[in-house]
Amino acid sequence: MSALRLFSGNNHNVLELRALKDNVTGAVETGATVTVTIRDAAGVEVTGQTWPKTLTEVVESPLTGLYRGTLDATLAITSNNEFKATVSATSSGGIKSEWVCDVLPAVRGIDD
Repeated sequence: MSALRLFSGNNHNVLELRALKDNVTGAVETGATVTVTIRDAAGVEVTGQTWPKTLTEVVESPLTGLYRGTLDATLAITSNNEFKATVSATSSGGIKSEWVCDVLPAVRGIDD
C-alpha cells in the first residue's frame, strides 16, 4: 500500500481499499470487515473522527473487493505534519491483514 493523500481543511475525504483478495486462493474477498485509523507522528489518533472508521463493501457486478468509507470534514489533518493510516481487514473466514501507510496532507486546489 502506498501513501494516502487526504485534503486538509473543511473537506470530507473518501477512502477506498481496492481489490481485496484472499492471499492463498486469489479470490475476491467479500464480506470482510475493513477499518482504518489515522494517527499523528506521536501515534495519537487524529481528532475529528471516531476510530476505527469502517469501510463498507461496494457491491458491484462482478464483485471486485472494493471497500469504501468517508471521513468527517472535521478531521484534524493539517499540511506540513506527518500522519500514518492503519488499514485492517478481517476476511469472512477470520484471516487478518494489516497495512500501514503514510498520509500526505494536501490543500485542495481548483483541479481537485
